[in-house]
Formats: sequence, C-alpha cells, structure tokens
Amino acid sequence: MPAVLPLRVICRNVTWVTDSAGQPHKATRFFVDDPRKLGVQQFDIVSYHYGRKAKPWSCAEPSEDWHGLPGVDWKVNIRKSKLKEVLRLMEEADIDYLWTDCVCFDQENKAEKSAEVSRMYEYYKSAETCHIVVNMDDIASAHDVEEEEEEEEAAESENDTPAHEAFGSPSLIHNPVWDPQTIVDDLKFLDHILHHMVGAARATDALLGPNVTRELSDWAEAPWLFRMTQGAVKAAAVEPGILNCYATCVSHVRSLFRNLYFSRVWTFQEMLLGKNITMWGVNPEDMKCIGQFGTWMDLAIDASDKAVKLRDWIDECRKLNTTGVNAILQVIQEDLLELTFLRTQVQGINSARTDIIAGGPYWWQDNYKGICNVFSAISIWPRRCEKRADIFYGLLGVFSGLFTEEEIKHLPGRGESEEIEPIAFAFFKQLSLRTERAWTRLAITSGNRGEWDWIPVTANPKRIRTTDLFAGVVDLGFLTQKGRVKTLAITGLQGTPRPYIRFRPEQQAKNAGFTFVFRGCNAGKKVKISTFKSELIPVSEKARTVVGDETGRTLVQVSTILGALFDPAGNLVEYRRRLLEKLQPRWHVSDPNAKPAGWIDRCVSGTPWENPMLEYIRAHNHSARYHLQAIRDCQSRLYNDATADISCEVRIECGCTIVAPFYFVVEGLIAVQGGFLGKISVGLDRDNRIILQDGVGLIQPGDVGKGFHIVAFEGDVHAHRDYASSCRSTKKDKAVVVSQPEAWPRGRAIVRDDFSHAAPDVMRDYGYIQTGGYVQEDGFVQTGGSGNLLICRNHPVGDYRIVGVCIDNFMANKKGEKKVVIR
Repeated sequence: MPAVLPLRVICRNVTWVTDSAGQPHKATRFFVDDPRKLGVQQFDIVSYHYGRKAKPWSCAEPSEDWHGLPGVDWKVNIRKSKLKEVLRLMEEADIDYLWTDCVCFDQENKAEKSAEVSRMYEYYKSAETCHIVVNMDDIASAHDVEEEEEEEEAAESENDTPAHEAFGSPSLIHNPVWDPQTIVDDLKFLDHILHHMVGAARATDALLGPNVTRELSDWAEAPWLFRMTQGAVKAAAVEPGILNCYATCVSHVRSLFRNLYFSRVWTFQEMLLGKNITMWGVNPEDMKCIGQFGTWMDLAIDASDKAVKLRDWIDECRKLNTTGVNAILQVIQEDLLELTFLRTQVQGINSARTDIIAGGPYWWQDNYKGICNVFSAISIWPRRCEKRADIFYGLLGVFSGLFTEEEIKHLPGRGESEEIEPIAFAFFKQLSLRTERAWTRLAITSGNRGEWDWIPVTANPKRIRTTDLFAGVVDLGFLTQKGRVKTLAITGLQGTPRPYIRFRPEQQAKNAGFTFVFRGCNAGKKVKISTFKSELIPVSEKARTVVGDETGRTLVQVSTILGALFDPAGNLVEYRRRLLEKLQPRWHVSDPNAKPAGWIDRCVSGTPWENPMLEYIRAHNHSARYHLQAIRDCQSRLYNDATADISCEVRIECGCTIVAPFYFVVEGLIAVQGGFLGKISVGLDRDNRIILQDGVGLIQPGDVGKGFHIVAFEGDVHAHRDYASSCRSTKKDKAVVVSQPEAWPRGRAIVRDDFSHAAPDVMRDYGYIQTGGYVQEDGFVQTGGSGNLLICRNHPVGDYRIVGVCIDNFMANKKGEKKVVIR
C-alpha cells in the first residue's frame, strides 16, 4: 500500500558546531511539524506504555530541565520523563522522523483524535519500522496491575518528576536491559547439555568439553534463581548449574511478558499492526536495542520447549523418584503451566499478525476465525486502559474501516459518561452489519432492548477497564436485514425449567483472600446413631485459618463438598480433579512435601476424602469456615483483577449454603460431568489461533449484587432435599440410600433471577445454540466448545430469544436441529 503520512511527526535535526576551544560537537534540535511541508517520505513509529499521566503542561516551551519541543501548540499530559525516553530513542536509533501519539496530535481535540484513530492501521503499515520501548522496571503480574484510580490520584505536577524519581529512588537496583541473543545462547546451551548428558550423570565425569563443563560450573556459582534451595537441589542429585541456567532464562522471558507494556489495550493493537518491529529496553542508566519482536516471541515458545525437555530429562533416567526429585519436578511443572499459557498467548498474537498482514486493512470482513482469535488474544491476559470506552476504541486500528472518521466522531464513550453499554452495543452491531454475521458474547443477558437482543446488554461495573468483555465472543450465525439472526439450534427440549440452586456475586473487601464458608442444611439438626438414639450434628461457627502446608488438603476437601452439591450424579474424584486442574491455585508452602507432584490426590490419600462416595460423605451434614491465607493467586483466567475480590453466595434448594470466591464457584459450575466446556481451558487450532473454553464472560463483573438461578429441565429438583433427609435418618455407620443418576437434576442451565416459567407459559418452546465451532476441512459449522446458549419462544410462530447459558453440553430434546430466527 502507498505510504500514508501522518498529520505531524517529531523531527530531529542534527548539526555540528564548534565551541570556543575549537572542538566540534553535535547539536540536536527536536521539533514537531507537518511531514508534507518538509518533503518527508519515510518515518518510523513508536509503541510504549504511556503510564501515569502528568497534569497538562506545555512541552513547546523550554524550562530548566527541558529543552522544549516547538510545534506542539497545545498542552500534553505525558510525563516529561516519558517524553524524554521517546527523544532518547530517536538519538539511539538514529531516527530523523518519528510518529508518536503523545505529541503528534492534540488528544483533547475530538475531531483531530477521531481522524487519527481512524488512520492507525495506515500509519503503522506505512512506517518503515515500529519501535517498542519497554521500561524494564515496569513489571507486574496478571493480577497486580496498578489501579487506574490510584494512577489518577498520583498524577504528577506540571513540572513532572525527575527521571530517577519516575523509576524509583536513586538507590534502587534497576532491572537490567537484556540482550535476547544471550538468552537464545543460554537456552541452546541447556539444550546441548540435555542432549549429550543423561540425567543421572555427573557433569564433571560426563563426556562434555572443558568449555561446557566450565560454563556449567559458572552457572552453579551464579545468582540462584531456581525456586528451591541450592542445598536441596544438590541433595536430590540434580546438577544445580543446569537448573539455574534454566531458571534464569525462564525468569528473563517471563518478566518481559509481565511488563506493563503487555498489559494495555492500545499496545496490543500496536504490536499487531506494527511491521519490522524492533524492541528497546530502557532503565534510568541505559537504553539499548534488545532484539526483534519475533525473537522475543520465539523465546516464549523455546522456554516452554526447554521446560518440557528438562522435566523429561530428570524423570526418565530414574526408576524411582526421591522426594527431592519430585519437588524439583513440581517446580518445573508449575513453570510449564505458566509457560504454556504464555506460549499460547504468543502463538495467538503471531497468528493474528499473519491474518492482518496477509489480509490487508479489511482482513476482518471474511476471516471469521481471525476475528475470534483477536478477541481471544486480547482477553486471554486481561488488558487495561484508562477510559472504559478505550476497550473498544483501542481495537479500531485492528478493525480498520469498521467505522468511518465521521462515525468515530459520534461514537459514545468519549464524553464525561463512563457508561460502557452504548459503545459495546455500537461495536458489536457494526461488526455484525459489516460482516453479515452475528457477533455476540457468551454471556447471560442483563436486559432487553426490543431489538438486537442477541447482543448482551453490558453491565456497567464501577471499576472495569479490562478486556474481559471480549471473553467468549462467538459468531452466532447469519445476520438478516432486520437485525435478527438465522442459525441452527437444537429445539424442543424435554421438560420445563425448574430452579433448584440460586447464587449471587457480592463485592467483598479488597484483598480479602480465599474464604470458604459452608453450612449444610442438616447442620444443627439430629442424625440417627442407633434404633432409638440420635445426636446433634455439630455446627462450625468459628473461622479456621488454614496454614500454607495444609492448603492443598483443604482445597481438595472443599472441592469435594462442592462436587457433592453441584455434581452429585458424577464421580467426585474426577470432579475435583477437573475443578482444581483448571483453577490451578498457587500458594506458599514451607516444605516441598506439602505440595507434591499429583497433590490433588496425594494430599488426601489415606483419609476418608481419598475416594469419597455420596453414600458415605454426607456433605449435607458438614459445616466449615476456612480462610486459606496462603493462596496468593490462581492461574485460571476466571481469577483476575476484576474478580479477585468478588465472592459468591450459593443456596441449594435443600437449604445448604456456600460463600466462596466467585472464580472458585464458577469453575465449580463448569467442571460438572457433561459440562459444555469440557476439560480444556485454552487451545490452539491448526493455524495457532486461540480457542478459549473456560467460561470467562458468562457472568459479568457488573453483575455483582444480582441473582442467578440454575434450572433443570429433567430429573428431580428436590433430590437434594430427599438425600439430605436420608443423611439424617440413616445410621452413621450405614450407607445412605442415594438416588439413581437419572433422578438428579439434568439438562441444567443458568438464567437470571427474573426469569420464570409458570402455568401460562405452557406453549413455550426451549432450545439451545451450540457456539464456537470451526471444522478445518468443512469451513464454519457449529460444533460447540465455547458454550451453548439457552433460547426460548413463547409462541409456535414467534422468534426465539436468548434467556441463559446451558451447563450441560447435551440436553434431551424432541425436535433435533433446525434453522431458527433469534431476535
């Protein structure tokens, strides 16, 4: 495509002058101007993390610590230290003309900003090189992203802070600027060792060259980063140099992708659109090129590869593993879970870049798999933005031409209102109109508009500024001219929806942690102990703080209780494995034996919880109050910045109540036997596009305080009450009579509290739409995998509407699959 010049660029003019001593030195002047006026044909572009804003200041005027930037006739809110970084980049990379959003257009001028936003694709494709600047000190975990409210309160003064204060105190030891080639070489060294040396060999006696042996010894003496003590590693008879080399490489790769640059909406768009991307690392002392973007992407995959090889290298040479070896393998396995997630994220981004580069500005008009992948890639790691509407504005360059410049001017969300529903509806409606496909989100709708009701009404939570809104985006079917959807659906569901579980998300105190409160409906009642005697079932009223080493066992126990209530017809051992393997909780332990390999089964081995059966576990007689203080986070995507401080109150029809973390309860719901989301949370298709199947988005963060029902179309919704009665009346040493599997509630779905089915609704027809399926050979077909949407219509000739989300993948029906119309 021909180069499209931006409205303005930063210009760098270098001249050589002679001082009074006759010595020449370089004088550099920066200014902002119209590239057409200067006859500019080429320019570069920069992508960076904007960070905290400063109070608006005039950057055109020089000051004591600022040389001025003529040509910027408006006030800017970028920090002076950040703008200095941009100018420093131009010097280091020898760039004469550079476009950056902070000073090349007036961000407070709505018309100018709308025009520039509409040209993002053209600018990034026209630029010769895209430079990504990463502040090496901006490290955060997925769940430790700075709050926007705190950023605003900490907005800096007009004079800005000195550069060293922007990074931290002068005495702070800053993260180094790494050379990616060093990490490439270290990973290759590790590969060489794993190939030429068996896991049981001693490095000093193995057939290794002297240089390799010396380097391995150097690694053993280097700063120790493996997450076990060096003494424990030596006692396990595993070469410490190998583990430290591995841990150091993984630490570098992981910390880069934890950088705040990778946590923002706008930077996601820029890394997709940029070409010839070069990365630059910066700290207060140094700025240098750290390689090509593709090199870092490959490192994420290579690090995952080495984790797999190292695990197998240690394990395969041993017939029996010691406790120390198992502890090492557990550390590597935990690394592998995170690296696999990172690798998936990277492969999805690479696939999106291929779709966009090969498809041109309108790539999205007929690439439906690519659209799904973009939404998956931006939501797999929740990204933040300052203004809620930027969740959508930040993708308008990726979806180039979705809105015209004039339409962008009138899009909602840029004014004082923080309502996100108008811009969310406008975005999905326009995407559907332009592709003639119905793009929607897998969510339980929170209201009706009267038309286009298949696009969920987006709740407006107080704090949400993350891309979780794009979780579960699906292609529903063909869009008609009247804004309705023609698609295939299973109709004629057997039975009627009857509620038997109610749950409600509630906001809890910040950093409240993992608290599980359960009161069985029989607690405080009497249980039979002999023919003529009974005793009181105790009630646990006092909260118990669970220490780190007991966390694994307690998690398995509470998961078993959850399974007895949510999935009584299934296998409780299999249920808790599905739940905890997808939840992936991480906690602190004082001894590796507290979290051994296979901890889900091992932590309860030898106890009544090892192989629990509904006939003996009598969950309805239990009560507990646990605070699991050692849990620091979970690797499930259901645990994130928006959900970490939300609890969920659950009430079963029999009277049992649970209060537990929101992410734990929802993972518990989707882990049931026959659930629509299956065992895999995240996967890749043949072309490395991301497929998400983890339930994120089913219930929106804005639904806090609102109630939901689980309804069942088949089975006995009073089965829990009957089982609870048997738990009381059956002698303690006898097996409780349990209903047959078909008697428990089946054909389950989640609906809102205001949903009802009464006698006048006898003519209703229910069904469900399978969403999210692509078959590579046959094109697009609905095969399920992302979740099934519950639909109904009140009259035989009416249109269907979406009323909920199915829990069970298959629901008994009379009519089978047919074409339906959704309003």
